[in-house]
Amino acid sequence: MIRTSYFTAIKLFAAPGSEEITQNVCNYLQNRIPRYFIPYEGGKLRLAKTEYEIFSNGNPQAQVEEVRDMLAVIICTQAQPVAHNYMLFHAMLHALIDADVADIILVHPYMWFSRSDRKNQPRISTFADLYGDMISNFFGIHRVLIMDPHDSHLKHYFKPAANEITAVYLLADYLKKNFLGKNSNEWTMVFADAGAANKYEKIANLLRAGQAYIVKDREDNSENPTPKKIIGEVKNKNCLLFDDEILTGSTAIKDAKVLIEAGAKTLFMAAVHPILEHKQLSHRDLIERLEQSPIKKFITTDSVPVGHKLNINGQGKIIILSAAKLLSEAIARMVEGRSLTELLRPDNVKLYSTF
Repeated sequence: MIRTSYFTAIKLFAAPGSEEITQNVCNYLQNRIPRYFIPYEGGKLRLAKTEYEIFSNGNPQAQVEEVRDMLAVIICTQAQPVAHNYMLFHAMLHALIDADVADIILVHPYMWFSRSDRKNQPRISTFADLYGDMISNFFGIHRVLIMDPHDSHLKHYFKPAANEITAVYLLADYLKKNFLGKNSNEWTMVFADAGAANKYEKIANLLRAGQAYIVKDREDNSENPTPKKIIGEVKNKNCLLFDDEILTGSTAIKDAKVLIEAGAKTLFMAAVHPILEHKQLSHRDLIERLEQSPIKKFITTDSVPVGHKLNINGQGKIIILSAAKLLSEAIARMVEGRSLTELLRPDNVKLYSTF
């Protein structure tokens, strides 16, 4: 258990697979926290070192650098292989707590296990609530930050409830400046389903675009529902598909075909999290399928590492915006004991926009 919230310095750690987004956050955080909290020579913030060893019997071990009486900020996003990284992450947390860390801020750009949160079939496991319980009650971590969880109720699995921030205003700001402009009356924002329509209605209003959503059939826990009909006007409109994540891309491509058949002119898609995982297809095959789809541009963030690993930013249809400045601003406010509410206001996107 963590013993106190008093700390003498701050160190920034990357959970396994989260190194790229953590380094980007580090670059911005350097100028957002007081220099006297940076324990390194020259006052230069860097990623703290964690070394992992897998023994011959498969057991993991983590060793962290000195953290006694310090605040450890850990950035942990979902990255493959999830189960392996999760065990290493547990080892890292145990090492930090055993090393007398003063406090921990845990940051999830994308919270893993967020799709394993409902007991909607007989005798199945759920993992999101178990994860929150372990973080709060076993490891004693009580300062958690989540960016755009798949469902807002996920933050309540942590005790106290996790803080929540959103990158949707970052996406909206980019779309307005680069695509919609003064012609918002020619655009319709299309949501994947009625739930997404309720969740993101404010973004359509912010962009002054029309609204529509697609009614779908979803069998059991299928990741690939079937579109049935469109509610709203899309004929002769530029259509912007908007959702919290792109999982396999199959749903987006199906939706695009339905919209074209309904008379849509140009198709774009925006989503916070580019998961881009498929049981049968490689990342490159998934990207290729999106490139060949009728969707003109995909706008997303670097909340998970797939985009930068494939070096696709600025090439082809996929545009990746960095959420690192937003995350660093939120972390700095948590360190300073300031409210995060300002980051939930669309007119404050200037605090973290990089374009």
